Amino acid sequence: VAAVAPEATSALPAPTPAVTATASAAPVSGYSVQLGVRTSEAEAQAAFKQMQGKFSQLSGKPALIRQAEVSGKTIYRVRVGPLAKAEATSLCTELQGAGGQCFVAKN
Repeated sequence: VAAVAPEATSALPAPTPAVTATASAAPVSGYSVQLGVRTSEAEAQAAFKQMQGKFSQLSGKPALIRQAEVSGKTIYRVRVGPLAKAEATSLCTELQGAGGQCFVAKN
């Protein structure tokens, strides 16, 4: 089940440029915070940039776009990481407090 933040338009500060991540299925250690799921890598990158603009907690955080196969379909998980478990848990709690949706995932 994908958690996707609702679309919202409001006056936002200029987004911080995101670190460009290439979608990968290769193993990554640690934990990450999953912000949503998209059907293409481009949509996943755009969603991450949009969320960075909406949530200041994501400023400077590394994007981790993860390609996966689910029920025969390719999806792209929009994540932040890799992070330590405590950092991932804290970030997700902060995002939820600001109205976002997320969960901590083991990489």
